[in-house]
Amino acid sequence: MFYSHDTYGLGHIRRTLTLARHLRKRCLDARILVATGSPVVHRLVVPDGVEILSLKPVVKCGAEQYRALDGSLDEAQVVAHRSRQLVAAAAAFRPDVLVVDHAPIGMKGELLQTLEHVRRARPKARILLGLRDILDEPEVVRALWQRQAIYAALEQYYDSILVYGNREHFALDEAYALPPPVVAKLSYSGYLAKHEPLLPAAAIRAQYGLAQPLLLATAGGGADGGPILRCTLEAIPLMRRDFPGLQALVVTGPLLDAAEREELARAATRMERVHLTDFAPHMLSCLVAADVVVSMGGYNTVSELLALRRQSVIVPRTTPRKEQLMRARILEERRLVRMLDPAEATPTTLAARLTECLLEGNPVPGSDTGSLAGTEHATAEILRLLPRRRKATLQQWVLGHVGAHPR
Repeated sequence: MFYSHDTYGLGHIRRTLTLARHLRKRCLDARILVATGSPVVHRLVVPDGVEILSLKPVVKCGAEQYRALDGSLDEAQVVAHRSRQLVAAAAAFRPDVLVVDHAPIGMKGELLQTLEHVRRARPKARILLGLRDILDEPEVVRALWQRQAIYAALEQYYDSILVYGNREHFALDEAYALPPPVVAKLSYSGYLAKHEPLLPAAAIRAQYGLAQPLLLATAGGGADGGPILRCTLEAIPLMRRDFPGLQALVVTGPLLDAAEREELARAATRMERVHLTDFAPHMLSCLVAADVVVSMGGYNTVSELLALRRQSVIVPRTTPRKEQLMRARILEERRLVRMLDPAEATPTTLAARLTECLLEGNPVPGSDTGSLAGTEHATAEILRLLPRRRKATLQQWVLGHVGAHPR
């Protein structure tokens, strides 16, 4: 059973589905339930054999404040509702391993009752926490974890903790002052990169009616991607002074505000050889087809850029967390990406950085392939926690009782 809180963006559910997909490849008879709050999980490819439990989607309405996306429930009500969904699912599904993404006690503590249930009802079950490489500035995380009793939860509930990153890049255990009993459970897997069959670059370009040189602009889920995408569109005419044939694929993300998307679409329509879409189902192939990529600094996109060794300019988000900014700075120091501080991002400065990338060309030299095998290492760790033999076949459970639907 996987838990992915998904209060913002696509990163958490994409990471979870990547692990579920690899787990199914390694263990064909594994039954997998993914509990997710993503409102757009139906737009993603769900692996065969994976069931989806749709938690009530939420929207962030302040610092650590949430409400139901449809406005039907306030924060206390939606947390209670999702908590009941999770406990019911765990009781019916009876997982051998529970894999928690990013949020040790869930959104606003919604996972605590489920953790307690699994510990009590399934004493032989194992619980694993997966953390992305960087969460936020150390002092911010330390204060939050003290306030929310996260350190105690890490000791009490978790058998294993995986950091999806490279300790040489960022020592999470030191930065966030993990106590020795927690450090003893912790290991670094390397970056999780999505692996899927790649379409030929020529096929991707033909699909969107584009040729080379090709610029790809992506803002992940897109909820706060409007400014960088607007800046990219304004930078394209400047880049065409050096690359007259430059073409562009702009992927806004499905969570971009409709009014902003319409504004960007009008701007793209006025430009030649620019294709704008809200979603690209073969994003990995799009990254390979592109000669240069401009994106925000989300974990998944950056991991895939590193794995594919593509020229890129990262314009990171700086609020409400500094996570993307920190990651981009670390990787720029190692000459793996170029970074542009959003405070300095103008069409002129962005065009200059992107032009540098085009002149240098692909692949980016110096990528550490050893730190890019995180998907394989994480899958192996989950398999290690599974029981070698099952004493009985898992009881078939009625999906409708917990609001799940098969995919």
